[in-house]
Amino acid sequence: MTDAPNKPQRLSGEARRSRIFAIGLGVSVCVGLIIGGVAGWSQDPDLPQGPLSVPGVIPALALAGIAAVTWVSLIWWRTIDELARQAHATAWFWGGSLGMTAGWLALSFASVLPPPLLAWLQGPDAAEAAWRGGTVVAAAALAGYGLAWAAFWLRRR
Repeated sequence: MTDAPNKPQRLSGEARRSRIFAIGLGVSVCVGLIIGGVAGWSQDPDLPQGPLSVPGVIPALALAGIAAVTWVSLIWWRTIDELARQAHATAWFWGGSLGMTAGWLALSFASVLPPPLLAWLQGPDAAEAAWRGGTVVAAAALAGYGLAWAAFWLRRR
């Protein structure tokens, strides 16, 4: 008696979406690391400048990365249950909003910071100062989101 060869099992829709999400997340991280490395490399005057140092190439790659992450996020959103969706929505609304408010308030009172920290925040020019200020606000919003998300799940234990 011969055994029939094992046929590969077909993945369910949810398992397939989870696999696509994991692969997409890995690709997104790799693309982000490459874009960050190339952006840093293109800013170094001691290194030879390549085609990626042409103005507009890095922002175009960043937009492509954002589109990929959005696509992966939509796949992930479809795979989580209603309680997890509620946790993320609540955390983004309350935690993200309050964190962003805290970040803006911190920037509003930046003039009272110690001189070294104020010098870092102001940066060498206006564009750098805008990026640093945006980073402060985004970091505060993410910190607020993380705290609200943790609080949501701790209250339901």
